[in-house]
Order: sequence, then structure tokens, then C-alpha cells
Amino acid sequence: MGYVDKNANILLLFLIVVSSTGIVAATVYFQKNFETINKDYEAKIAELDRVSQELDAQKANLSAIQSELLLKENRETEFVSKYSEVKSAKDELESTQAQLQKRAEIAEADKISAYAAQQRAEAALGDAISDLRSAERDRDIYHTRANDAEAQVRSIQGSLNTFTQRLTACKNACSSAGGNCDSI
Repeated sequence: MGYVDKNANILLLFLIVVSSTGIVAATVYFQKNFETINKDYEAKIAELDRVSQELDAQKANLSAIQSELLLKENRETEFVSKYSEVKSAKDELESTQAQLQKRAEIAEADKISAYAAQQRAEAALGDAISDLRSAERDRDIYHTRANDAEAQVRSIQGSLNTFTQRLTACKNACSSAGGNCDSI
């Protein structure tokens, strides 16, 4: 058993040395990785600080530009409103002047056209009366023609009824005689 204890101790010592060496190697490896990661982190923090400063500067510039733009918009709005007021007043005056001129022209034209319209109305009234008389004559003619056509339709209807009765009688006679009546 002494041999086994001695070999076991050597084996345990070997395992302890291998484990210690592995732990030391892992510690050194992870320490180097941690330092690399830490340097990268510090570089990113520095870059983030620089970008934040640039962003703050851009925000300040944007605020200045927005205030200038707002001032320009206010000035433009005032200018447009004043221009609109002046333009509308000018347009209104021009419109009033044009309306007065049109009224004067229309009054003169109305005076002339009223007389001409009266003359045309009198002529149109005479034409309308003659057209009415002509239409009444045409109506009477068409009424007479319609009555004649109705009489002709009644006559044709009577003939058709007579023919239908004869045809039916022929078919009945043919049927009772036992012949083929389809050709009738």
C-alpha cells in the first residue's frame, strides 16, 4: 500500500501543479483580455464624450438658426399681410371703378336694347299667333288622320278575326277527317 500512497501523492502533486499552472495561465490570459477590453471601453467613452460635445454644439447652432428663421417668418408674415391689405384695397377700388363704368354702359345699352326688344316682341307675337293658327290646323288634320287610321285598324282586326275563325274551322274539319293538318 505504500507504493500506492506514494504514487497517489505524486499524482495529487502533479494534479495540483497542473491545476495551479492552468489557473495562473487563465488568470494571465483573462487579465490581458480585461486590459484590452478596458482600453477599448475608455476609447469609446472618450469618443462618446467628443460626439456629445459636437452634438451640444450642433444643438446650439440649430437653436440659433431656428430663432433667426422664426424672426424671418414673422417679418415675412407682416410683410405679406400688409401687402395683402394694400393689394385688396387697390383691387377693391379698381373693381368699384369698373362696376361704375359697366353700370353706365349697361344703362345706355339697356335703353337701346329695350326699344329693340319691344319691336322684336311685337314681331314675335305676330309670328307666334300665326304659328298657333297653323299648329291648330295641323292638329285638326292629324286628328282626322288618326281617326281614319283607327277605323282602318278596326277593319283589319275584324278581317283578322274572321280569318282566324275560318282557319280554326278548317283545322277542326281536317282533324275530324283524320288528315294531317300541320301543313295548314
